[in-house]
Amino acid sequence: MRKKEERANNVVIAVPSTTLIDPVLEIDYARKLASNMGIAENRVKTVRRIKKRSSQINVESTAMRSSPLLLVVEMESNEAKTEMLRKSRTLGQNPEYKNVYVNEDLTPSERVANRKL
Repeated sequence: MRKKEERANNVVIAVPSTTLIDPVLEIDYARKLASNMGIAENRVKTVRRIKKRSSQINVESTAMRSSPLLLVVEMESNEAKTEMLRKSRTLGQNPEYKNVYVNEDLTPSERVANRKL
């Protein structure tokens, strides 16, 4: 249950691999994204990049280019997370964020269970 509690306020942002984000500026990117969705920038607490495992990195480079960059964003509260998920539908209206997707941060077992549904 600890993993679930740790992820309670998190969302995962999938950014196209063609969008270049400097690792130092990831939190600025997430705050700008939140601001464009009408969410206060200070409601974004931390951002970290999900890295591929080393065994997966040596796969064909063309496959790596097409996979999105995943950022785990910790929000200030569960309400802020819910608001970001709800307002993520408006991202398609902004050309800058057309192919950016926001999803709930799930444990691997939850992802498997949702796939079966």
